[in-house]
Amino acid sequence: MRFKQELLNTFNGEQVKDEYEIQHSRHVQAGNFVWFFWGLIILLNISIWIKIFLQQVFVIEVLGLLLFIGLSLWIELNLKKYRANRTEVDDAQSYEQMISQLRRSAVLFGAAMFATSIVVNVALRFALEAEPPSMGRIIFIFSVWVICAVLSGVAIYILGKKKIDRTYKDK
Repeated sequence: MRFKQELLNTFNGEQVKDEYEIQHSRHVQAGNFVWFFWGLIILLNISIWIKIFLQQVFVIEVLGLLLFIGLSLWIELNLKKYRANRTEVDDAQSYEQMISQLRRSAVLFGAAMFATSIVVNVALRFALEAEPPSMGRIIFIFSVWVICAVLSGVAIYILGKKKIDRTYKDK
């Protein structure tokens, strides 16, 4: 078995044997990879900001983030090469279902990003600083992260809709 296939199989935790299982595992990986990619980037960013806030050296986290982004892009390119991450949209009903699922996922991602950022930027300040931040500062932080969460949710929705539209038109 080639190295690329062994690397892709490590994400499943199993050895696949026939072509159908290989295609199915690639399809599952491609479907979950966006959440895996963005979730780990958010966690690494949290780690970096905590290190900056505590005035510690954060070189390891930055190198880990760069390594992870490089590895993620390499895996994503390999999955695209195998055409594993194509969405299956055959008719108008499945198109509407995929758009609805995409909308829910984009909102969920924006909410998760907002909650994570608020925990890092507000709760951490309350816990570690001698004097708590002022109400004006908290409102400013909330407004900035609401805008960032909405923009990231809209970006995910637009990119996903573009992919679904392209697949629907190719049928």
